[in-house]
Amino acid sequence: MGYGKFGLKLFGSHVLMSVVQLFLYFLIFGAFPESELYQWVIGILFILFFWLIIYADASNYGQNDLKRGTFHKSKGFVSGLIASIPGFILYILALALPSVWIFEVLLRSFLIPYVKLFIAFENSMPAICIVFLLFFPIVTGLSYLDGIRRREKIKGAIAKKDAMRGELSKGGLLQAVDKKEKKKKHKR
Repeated sequence: MGYGKFGLKLFGSHVLMSVVQLFLYFLIFGAFPESELYQWVIGILFILFFWLIIYADASNYGQNDLKRGTFHKSKGFVSGLIASIPGFILYILALALPSVWIFEVLLRSFLIPYVKLFIAFENSMPAICIVFLLFFPIVTGLSYLDGIRRREKIKGAIAKKDAMRGELSKGGLLQAVDKKEKKKKHKR
């Protein structure tokens, strides 16, 4: 998969997370509307949950690209920027046409994981949204690069298992287990 397809996959993950968190927003944030601490904790959890899903998606993709031999260090960053294009368009429209409120509503919906920060910086909206839009390619790029660490960890576990298999076979334990399995298969 190339940069564009990975970008579209990340965009799909972003939209899915936004829809889920938009639904959860009305359920969770309204529970204790007077508690500022509760709202900050939930707001931070929204952001962490969003980043965790994006991290898992991008690092898994990086790991798979390493296995296929198609890994490029910039791919996560570039694909994250591609996935952010609709957000940047909404941002520009919200700034350029402040009287058309629907663009700011769509922008806030697209960036719903940062809802508590929107409320905290209400006076700077929508100008401050550029910061949240730039987080996405940074998180995806760093997560994609983490695929290297994850791939090395798996290769290490495989090597360790192979080494243990060799040790077991020296003692004859593995051969005895293999004979029992062959007898079971033969009886069937």
